[in-house]
Amino acid sequence: MSDHSIDPLYEYGVVPVIRTRSAERANRAVEWLNDAGFRTFELAASICGIVGLVEELSGNVELDVGVGMVMDPGQARTCIEAGASYILTPGVAAGIVEPCREAGVACVLGASTPSEVMQAIDLGADAVKIFPISSLGGVPYVKTLKAMFPDTPLAPAGGIGISEIASYLRAGAAFVSVGHELTDAKALCAGDKDAIIDAAANALDQAARARTPPRNKKR
Repeated sequence: MSDHSIDPLYEYGVVPVIRTRSAERANRAVEWLNDAGFRTFELAASICGIVGLVEELSGNVELDVGVGMVMDPGQARTCIEAGASYILTPGVAAGIVEPCREAGVACVLGASTPSEVMQAIDLGADAVKIFPISSLGGVPYVKTLKAMFPDTPLAPAGGIGISEIASYLRAGAAFVSVGHELTDAKALCAGDKDAIIDAAANALDQAARARTPPRNKKR
């Protein structure tokens, strides 16, 4: 486990995944999502100008910025040096955990099968990203994995809609990643801030509802 806490990911329960082509559009997405109440964000390593963007955003102490789709240790080190708070991979990637530990940032390794989850645990991942969950079986698959690995923080990602957030969290997910519906390309291009704000508010509400203990029914 790393020294860096990934509590912000657990706290919100849902992490916006930003995979825009340009850093400018990604920055806009972060700004609008932040206005809606989000403080933690996953930026795709494929964003043009990702290093400069991470450097800029990490200068804001109120934001917790991670980089996802990291493929190798060199890329991880570059993102960490730029100020990334956590690193995520799409699969089990050897050598990623070490630079994260050295820098004290969290590492979330990707996995699809029980065997890969075991590998990620053995490598020292702080959490395991179950990806791509929509193709693996969705909520029932998370329940199955959680039964096998009750003490492992599981983070489903890939094709999750806002309306599904609560179901995944109730199934035992530590947090979930949501992309398209929170960072709709058309809304970002059109400057439709209200659409992004509304989607973000809905996502945060779904996560909060899933974690609110049910009231005891009156007899």
